[in-house]
Amino acid sequence: MRASAGRRGAFAVAAALSVVVGVAGCQSGGGGGSKATGKPKAKAAQGAASPIDAVNAAYKKVSGYRSAKFRMDMTVPGAAAATGTAGAAGTKGTASSTITSSGTLGWNPMVMDMTMQGAALGMGVAGAPTTLHSLTTGTAIYTDMSGAIKNDPEFAKALGSKSWLKTDVGAAAAAGSGSDADSALVDNSLQSNENPAQQLATLVAAPQISRVGSETVDGVKAEHYKGHLTIAQALKTGSNGKTLTAEQREQVADSMRKAGITAEDIDVWIGTDSFPVRTDVKMTTSKGPVGVSEHLSGYSAKAATVKVPAAGQTFTVQDLLKIAQNS
Repeated sequence: MRASAGRRGAFAVAAALSVVVGVAGCQSGGGGGSKATGKPKAKAAQGAASPIDAVNAAYKKVSGYRSAKFRMDMTVPGAAAATGTAGAAGTKGTASSTITSSGTLGWNPMVMDMTMQGAALGMGVAGAPTTLHSLTTGTAIYTDMSGAIKNDPEFAKALGSKSWLKTDVGAAAAAGSGSDADSALVDNSLQSNENPAQQLATLVAAPQISRVGSETVDGVKAEHYKGHLTIAQALKTGSNGKTLTAEQREQVADSMRKAGITAEDIDVWIGTDSFPVRTDVKMTTSKGPVGVSEHLSGYSAKAATVKVPAAGQTFTVQDLLKIAQNS
């Protein structure tokens, strides 16, 4: 039986939402990093420090800042496979898809203004947008769905003047995945994968950090460092000293365990001023590999702000379900 226009519109928005939650979750940092007091010094010499000293210096530097500009590529496992398309090797079920995003992020407090692009956003649903703009404050995400709505008059009529979908990253992940591991994977990303200081703290938890060499990233001369972390290693205090407390290490290990993450490979490129200019995180998960490559610039001691839509312009997942049921 052919679905009505309103129901197809609801499905299109829901399809985009399922990917938005994953991407925004991986870009939403929670906690970590102390508040900046006054304007931090412009320089924090990296010098000829050891790898752990260099990463620690970057951690301390970034902890005094509150926002930055970013652009990111995220590789999502199975996003294309879910729609029945073939993977890179031509085998259904092994596909992955890349979503690009850019904008401004703040981690103290957590806010973000982000634009995303990628075929995975539509998940093969007719009318689903492949470019989305979202605003985040805390765990609340506001996604502009006007692109999908305007293509479906019946759906637009049911929503009235509302075009922004409001959702909560943690709640939507738990409700949509039907899996504690899926929910925890997003929650793990929510807590650590965007805040640059938290990323550096995770790298510090690795038992060994190695220096790869000098490279130029986005025109900036930087030193490349890398580390590998498993759950067991996260719980141990290795040669990297006591940058993280036993409680913090337990939190890192517990979030990895719940999310089905068995290991993380972390690469960071640190400029001569101790600012990280790029971070790459590769996670081995029960759902397949997840990769995030992020470029950072324009660090600021000032908190970032976003102006979220008024209540009269927003709708929820529950509203989507009602429209689908009544169409």
